[in-house]
Amino acid sequence: MRFSKGILLLCIATIFLLPASLVHANDKSPFPVLSVDGTGSTQVAPDQASVMIGITTHAENAQDAQNKNASIASNIQDALRSMGISEKYIQTRNYTFQPTFSTEKDHENEYDGYTVSNTIKVLLNDTSLVGQVVDKALANGANRINSLDFSARNTQKPRKEALLAAINDAREKADIIAAGLGKTIIGVQNISENSSMQIHNYDNVMFSKASLSANTPIAPGSLEYSATVHIDFILNN
Repeated sequence: MRFSKGILLLCIATIFLLPASLVHANDKSPFPVLSVDGTGSTQVAPDQASVMIGITTHAENAQDAQNKNASIASNIQDALRSMGISEKYIQTRNYTFQPTFSTEKDHENEYDGYTVSNTIKVLLNDTSLVGQVVDKALANGANRINSLDFSARNTQKPRKEALLAAINDAREKADIIAAGLGKTIIGVQNISENSSMQIHNYDNVMFSKASLSANTPIAPGSLEYSATVHIDFILNN
């Protein structure tokens, strides 16, 4: 029996496509799936801090405003270095220079000089120095502490602990639900996770220069590393 070339190619294509269609038909699991969310967290002591020191100066003359700001910034940086803080951990941020205008009644929008704002960022690997840094900055002319941020350098261990706690929480919930249904867990179909570190931020912190004679107490507290997981457990029939 002779076949045309077109019929022969069609038969060959059908043979190769048949196994793929059978596999696709078996993609759906015949077992029920139980979806559960789990949460976990762990505490870690911060070992790093970032202090944002604000310096704002104003003068009628642009050069005077700039010189005043530069002098204060230089004094603060010298004081920080005298504490043993390395130059690489002291950085100038957010420097602005602009003319200003009066807001007094009957003098609105009248030019009244120039304002220079400067921020010095200090990174500390010893959180016990935060209060001393604040005191030194205020004593040398700073008029604002913009923020204090506490963080941890090594987050691998707390992240692992939080994730394991979240997985155990999800499995415990799944076991309870499965037992209530008279079933048991025989596998895992899918799993996804999300984790984050809760960093302690103190934004727009204001300190009074009236109490410079006493050390400013700064308590870093603890940081929380949290994790969530979503797991699809496979149950027996």
